[in-house]
Amino acid sequence: MWGYSPQGDSKGIYDKLKKPAFAPPSWTFPVAWTSLYTIMGIAKYRIASKEKESKSAELLYDTQLGLNFLWSFLFFKWGLRGTAFIEMAALLTLITLTAFEFYKIDRTSGLASETINHKKERTLY
Repeated sequence: MWGYSPQGDSKGIYDKLKKPAFAPPSWTFPVAWTSLYTIMGIAKYRIASKEKESKSAELLYDTQLGLNFLWSFLFFKWGLRGTAFIEMAALLTLITLTAFEFYKIDRTSGLASETINHKKERTLY
């Protein structure tokens, strides 16, 4: 299964990209993404444990999680930068919709999801 990982030489690829002076160093990404995925998991758990119907919120979450996973393959493994950019626009839209749906069910989960949305925008551009 590890052979299918998009992370092969992602650090090397990132280091070779033309980046603005304020771009974070590559070592920050594992720390940031571990924190973000932990917060996402907690938000999803809070939603799933509510008695209120949350099927659409959970479907949005699962879809954006799948797109999030796909992005690394598009960008790093397959080098499809344009496709990754379009996919990112769809991903950010789904994250916003997920945050909105989460907020309707559980305010804390919605706010956490929106915070994650803003952090992803900052770390990816």
